[in-house]
Amino acid sequence: MAINRKSLVESHNPVLKNINTASPFSVGNGEFAFTVDVTGLQSLYSLYKKQNVPLCTMSQWGWHSSPDSNGKFYTFDDVVKTEYDFASGKKVYYASKKKSGNEEVYTWLRQNPHRMNLSEIGFLLDEKPIQETNLSKIKQTLRLYDGIIESSYHLKNIPVKVYTAVTPDNDTIICHAKSELIKSKRLTLKFHFPYGGYDISGEGECTTGMHLVEKIHSGKNLWVIKNICDKDAYYVYFYSRSDFNVRFCDNDFFVDFSLENVSFSITFKKNECDYSELKKKYDFIPISIEKLFKKTKKWWNKFWQEGGAIKLSNRKKTEKSADFNSASDNSTSLANELERRLVLSQYLLAINCSGSMPPQETGLMCNSWHGKFHLEMHPLHMLWSVFWNRSYLLERSIPWYQNHLEQAKNNASSNGFKGARWPKQVAYNGIDSPSPISVLLIWQQPHIIFMLESLYNVKNAKEKKAFLIKYWDLIRETADFMADYAVFNQNKNCYELTGPLIPVQEDYDECTVKNPSFELCSWKKGLEIACTWAFRLGNKVPERWSSVSSKLALPPMEDGLYTAHENCHDTFSNHAKDHPSMLFGYSFFADKNLKAENVLQTLEKVMSMWDYKSMWGWDFAMLAMCAERLQKTSLALDFLLCNSEKNTYEINGNNYQKSRDDLPAYFPGNGALLLAAAMLFAGYKEEGATLVPEYENLLVEVEKIIPLFT
Repeated sequence: MAINRKSLVESHNPVLKNINTASPFSVGNGEFAFTVDVTGLQSLYSLYKKQNVPLCTMSQWGWHSSPDSNGKFYTFDDVVKTEYDFASGKKVYYASKKKSGNEEVYTWLRQNPHRMNLSEIGFLLDEKPIQETNLSKIKQTLRLYDGIIESSYHLKNIPVKVYTAVTPDNDTIICHAKSELIKSKRLTLKFHFPYGGYDISGEGECTTGMHLVEKIHSGKNLWVIKNICDKDAYYVYFYSRSDFNVRFCDNDFFVDFSLENVSFSITFKKNECDYSELKKKYDFIPISIEKLFKKTKKWWNKFWQEGGAIKLSNRKKTEKSADFNSASDNSTSLANELERRLVLSQYLLAINCSGSMPPQETGLMCNSWHGKFHLEMHPLHMLWSVFWNRSYLLERSIPWYQNHLEQAKNNASSNGFKGARWPKQVAYNGIDSPSPISVLLIWQQPHIIFMLESLYNVKNAKEKKAFLIKYWDLIRETADFMADYAVFNQNKNCYELTGPLIPVQEDYDECTVKNPSFELCSWKKGLEIACTWAFRLGNKVPERWSSVSSKLALPPMEDGLYTAHENCHDTFSNHAKDHPSMLFGYSFFADKNLKAENVLQTLEKVMSMWDYKSMWGWDFAMLAMCAERLQKTSLALDFLLCNSEKNTYEINGNNYQKSRDDLPAYFPGNGALLLAAAMLFAGYKEEGATLVPEYENLLVEVEKIIPLFT
C-alpha cells in the first residue's frame, strides 16, 4: 500500500504555542530564506538576537565586504604566508598564521566577504516594538506540505492572523495578515535595512564604511528601496494591492494600511529591474498574492509527492539498549522521533542548502564562520538528495565548481602542484580564508568527485554521456592535484599523504600529521572514480592516477585499532574527542583496505571511551552507517538517536549544537541523518548485491529511496 505522503508530512508539522527562541520557523527556496518569530514576521528580532538565534533574511547572492580601519579592501595576495617543508626539500606556503604587521589583513580576509542579513521586517504596535507581554493565545504552525507558516495570536487581547511564505522561483516573501489592529493603523509594518556584518546575525555597525538607504521608485502599488553598503547594494520591491501609506526615517521604512485584510509581497534583487516593465506589471496588472500562495503550495505538494519517503512505526515494545545511551525506551517513540527528524530535515535542507552555491553550515538561517561555506561539508549537506530521488537539489550547486575551477587551479599552482586544489572555507568568490585550519585541510578535495559520480549513477542512459563530457574537466583537474599531492616513499614502496596538513579530526599539529585514515580512504576512492570516468569516455587513464590509487599507504593501525593518522600513537588516550574519523572510511564507502574485524574493534573502543559531548551532529550518522556496514543494525539506530547534546533536534527540526552559542542550526547533521537513513532503510550496494537491513521492532515503509552505492 502506498505511503500517504500528505498524512506523513502533516503529522510532523511543528507547532508553537508560546515564544520559543530556539525554534523559529523559516520559509525559503534554496536561494533565499526568511526566518520568523511567532508573529509570522520578525517583530521580536531583538529578543531572538539576544539568545543567539537571529531572525535573518538571507540569500545566496547577498554578500558584503566592509573596509578596514583605514578604509582599505584587501585581496588574498596581501596576506603574508607561512613557509613549510613539504617533501624532497620542497617548500610550500599557506596563510595559516598571523604574521607581525600583517594581523589586520589576516583578520580582514577571514571576515570578508561575509553573507549579510538583507532586512528586518516586523510589526510595531502603537508605533512601539511588540513586547512578550503583549502576546497571548499563540498558535503558530509550519505547514510543511504547503510551505506556509500560519500564525495566530492576540495582541493586547485583539486577534491577529498571519500567513507567511516564500515563492519557489524568486526571492519573494508573500504575506497575508488580518486584524482590526491593521485597519485602525495600530499595527504598522516596519522594515529595517541593516549594514552588513560578519557575525551570526549578518549585520554590523557602519564605522569606517558607507551605508545609505534610498527610495528609488514610489507608486500606488509598488515602492522600490535600495540599500547601499559600501561597494555592495541590493533592491527591495514592496508591492500590495491594498491601499497603503509609507513613511521613512533614517534606514527604516514604515507601512500603514487602512483595511483589516491585507496582502503584500516583498521581492529582493541584487540588480535593478527595468522600471517601465515594473510599472506595467505592478501598476496596471495587479498581482494576486493569493495566486502566489497557490503557486507555492503547488511546488511543495509536488516536492513531497515526487521525492523519497520513509514511514516508520513500531511492531512491538523493545527494551532500552543496555550498553548505549539511547534516546528512546521503546520503538514507538523511536519510530515517531526518527520519522519527525527525517521529514523536517528534508524541508530544512531544501530551503536552506539547495541553492546555486554550496551552503554554509547554518544554511540561510544565519551566519556561521562569517557566512562562508565549507566545501568539506557540501556532501554532508546535500548528497542525501541523490538517494531520496531529489538529485536536482544537489545539482543546482555543481556549476559553482565549474565557475571557480580557475581559482582552484591557481590555489594548487601557488605551491607548485598540478590540477585544482579545492579550498575549505570560502565565499562566493572561491578564494580560501586565512586560518590555522582551513588552508591546511585536504579531505574536501575528492568530494566533488563523489558528488558527480553519485549524480551520474542516477542519470538515465541518454543523459550519462553528456553528463560525463560536461563535468570531465572538474574530475580531471581535481584528480590531477590529488595524484600530484601524494608523495612516493621509496622505502615503503607506497604513496603517502604528508604534512603540513590538518585531517578531519582537527586536533593535531599540521607538521606531525601523516597518512590520516579517512583521507587515505577517500583519496583512493576518488582516484578510482576518476580512472573510471576516463575509461567511460574512452580517454587514456593517466598513469599517475592509477599508480597512486593502487599504491596508496594503508590506513594506519596499532594493536588491532585504526588510528587517526600514522603518527598518532595516542589516538585513544589523548585524542578521543571531536570526529572519530578513523571509522569514516567504512561509512561513506567500505574501503577494501579496512578490515571489518578491526573496524568493529575500533568502533567498540570509540563507544567505550570517546568524548561524546565533543562530537558534531553529523558524526552520529557516520557512526550509524559504519555500524550498519558491520551488520549491527540495532546499534546503527542507537547512534541516530543517541542522547547527546549535539545530536538534538529542536521543534523546528534544527540540529542545534547545544554546547555552542553560534550554531542554532547545523545542517550537516540533518543532511548526514538523511544519508544514513537511506542506507539503514533502503539498503546499500556492495559487491554487486543490495543489502537491506531487517528490523525486529520497526515496521519500515520505503518509497523512491535509492540504495546507497558509494
